[in-house]
Amino acid sequence: MPVITINTQDGAPVLDKENKIPALMDVSLPEGYATFAGTEAEALSGIELTIKGRGNASWKLDKKPYKIKFEKKTPLLGMPKHKHFALIPWAVGYAQWIACVSGHEMARMTGMGWAPRIEPVELVLNGSYDGLYFVVESMKIDKSRLDIYEQEDLCKDPELVKGGWLVEIDNYDDEAQIKIPETDRIDLRVTYKTPEVLSDIQRSWLIGQFTDMNEAIYSGDEIGRKWAEMIDPASVARYFIVREILGDTDGYNGSFYLHKDLGEGARWNFGPVWDLGFSPKSDWVMNDHPAYSQVHWIEPMFHTLMFRMALVDEWDKFEARFEEVFAHSERIAEMCREADRINYERWPQYEKGNTDAKLAFFKNKLRENKQWMDMQISDISAGVQEVSDASETAIFRINGPSIEFSAALGNIEVAVYSASGSLVRRFEAVGGSRSSLENLSAGIYVVTATSEGYRQQTAKVAVD
Repeated sequence: MPVITINTQDGAPVLDKENKIPALMDVSLPEGYATFAGTEAEALSGIELTIKGRGNASWKLDKKPYKIKFEKKTPLLGMPKHKHFALIPWAVGYAQWIACVSGHEMARMTGMGWAPRIEPVELVLNGSYDGLYFVVESMKIDKSRLDIYEQEDLCKDPELVKGGWLVEIDNYDDEAQIKIPETDRIDLRVTYKTPEVLSDIQRSWLIGQFTDMNEAIYSGDEIGRKWAEMIDPASVARYFIVREILGDTDGYNGSFYLHKDLGEGARWNFGPVWDLGFSPKSDWVMNDHPAYSQVHWIEPMFHTLMFRMALVDEWDKFEARFEEVFAHSERIAEMCREADRINYERWPQYEKGNTDAKLAFFKNKLRENKQWMDMQISDISAGVQEVSDASETAIFRINGPSIEFSAALGNIEVAVYSASGSLVRRFEAVGGSRSSLENLSAGIYVVTATSEGYRQQTAKVAVD
């Protein structure tokens, strides 16, 4: 395993998360070393950087997490050149480091896009052997990381402030944060990561966005059309799958990232993933989480048709690749086995149990979590099958490639949404008329119709 040696200027200890301590780094590689990602890596010597503490609850532990920033972009352990990385111990939570590495791989498998790359190392800080650590790419907008438009600090252009955002729904107060009431009981803390310094226009726009999204999510709209116009349901489903299959009880109350690109039709996306936890499941996280935590947004979204359709679709895709995750977990366990053994000697208060026991625990419990989710999503799938209302009070019926509207009605407002929640068509119809679906691309759609008097009907429709 690689050994990272960091010596701070004058041997200064890293005591807090505010002060950046100048330091030099060496990276030594063992003979025949191959990175976890399978890329080529190079040894480093005398690389200038700064180091400081990071984390919230994890900073209070004896085995500390750190942020490092190179003076210039550096390729570290085969990862693309960058200045910003984190050194994370994952000291608590049985098998947490196996779960975190595997969880990032699962995020990529679901189609979430970039998830921070991770490489295991042994750390020597100011001459002290500190054991098994993981070098993790920091959460940044960048061509080699979260590849979206990067909004500038203090932007005042009303069009450019609409994209290039990376934010975290947080459970701690922060200076770089907006706060709105989520419900009459809890607040929504939104910490902005990019941009880092906001103009009045940026701050106003961000507050408006989260206020509007929050109102849409809690509007009682059973379809979920309102929030789906602002948030991509597929991204919510992918994020949900990763957090839920891991039984991550902190999944929706902190380290909960969202991002938004710039461009016509760009919506907010859940992710990337960060700081994953792991535990056996017996319920959804929104119903089974620590008493100190506040679960944000997911419960009202869960009960909407847009989310459930996306969840069923994304689960089918994930299931087809599920077995791949075990190859990743076995690979990281093999790389870390010896370091894990020595790490326990260094930190006997953490990391109890040997690597093989942790790996077996992770694999067994992950399969059990998946089986539990299989049963739940099977029930959800049955509930989102096509709605067929043939009674005299129906607003419309699906007849092959056409929508037939009841002759007993007057004006009717119709909206057609894709399975991802995008509005693809909106039109008005009159009772007794017919509209064709033939010119829609093949796929699954949701048709909603509202008649005079606001009676509403919804159907899931397959277009060949």
